[in-house]
Amino acid sequence: MNLLLKAKQTAAACSAGVANQNFCALTNAGDVASPWDYTPKQGTDDVFPEESFYEGGINLSILGGDSCFSSFMAETRSSKEYNATLKDFVLSDFELCSVAIVKNCTAGEVNEGETAFVYTYDITVTNDGSGSLYDLTIVDDSGTPGNTADDDTFTLAGPLAKDASHTFNGTFESTLNPPTNTATVTAAGSDGGATTITDSDDDECPQVSRSPAIEVTKCCTTALTVEGDNVVVAVNYSGQVCNTTGGAGQPAAIGLSNVTVTDDSGTPSDASDDQVVFGPASLAAGICQGYTGSYLPATVNDSSPDLATFTDTVTAIGTAPLGFGQATDTGSDTCPICNGVCPDPPAE
Repeated sequence: MNLLLKAKQTAAACSAGVANQNFCALTNAGDVASPWDYTPKQGTDDVFPEESFYEGGINLSILGGDSCFSSFMAETRSSKEYNATLKDFVLSDFELCSVAIVKNCTAGEVNEGETAFVYTYDITVTNDGSGSLYDLTIVDDSGTPGNTADDDTFTLAGPLAKDASHTFNGTFESTLNPPTNTATVTAAGSDGGATTITDSDDDECPQVSRSPAIEVTKCCTTALTVEGDNVVVAVNYSGQVCNTTGGAGQPAAIGLSNVTVTDDSGTPSDASDDQVVFGPASLAAGICQGYTGSYLPATVNDSSPDLATFTDTVTAIGTAPLGFGQATDTGSDTCPICNGVCPDPPAE
């Protein structure tokens, strides 16, 4: 074993009145009762003879260099001379290496396919120990701590000096809203050393909100038609159904699936004659589609035939992805036997 003398001093007794001591020690000047079972080489049991109990401290900055260590070994010798025969060795922890990590999940959005969420985050690691750190590796669990296949991994090419920080940025996808995201850092106290210095931090990502919205319009006209051997009144109607999210002053964009438009054929209390006149179909944000339909009214709501009117209602329903719920709207119109013309539906 090689020994290197870094400093020496006589009368280096530890004292509260002595400032800026790089090292100091105390030993018992006379016999002292031992607080534990003790058998001296000579003398009375359970009594420390003079200079048999030693306690000291070292200001580790005098060791110089730019490194940290996490364990130490103390040794005893047969006398106070540094070249005396070695006796016992004591190994223990002494944490001078340290790293701190702070994780922030900053924002979330619906992904392009509206199948999951994309979250953005930043990770800051800081060397809060006494010397440079090496071989830093940062692993982000992408909000799925049990699945390492989607982990994001970052590395720092050079050493991270004492008190220095470095920030990493990334994104990940998750079907959770919101997920809790955890990042872990490992580092070594020397270049190529064991990466036993570690820390972790987690953050709950912000929840993503969407409010699906749908709008349906309706216009009706009447016309005479032949039904068997009879001339009867037919009610013709048309309109459009729109996904109104994503426009100016509207909720943030989200698609709708299973969109249907159902007409009640003028009998809202009787579902047996309801007609699905549109869908099921998908509507992207801001998109409108036209629909048309007709029915033979079963009742007239006026006793005078020339004043007879017919009212029916359409109901539009669509489902948003990722658990954002349903959107619904209704549209009604009343048309007499003699009335105007509905506008043409939009081109599809």
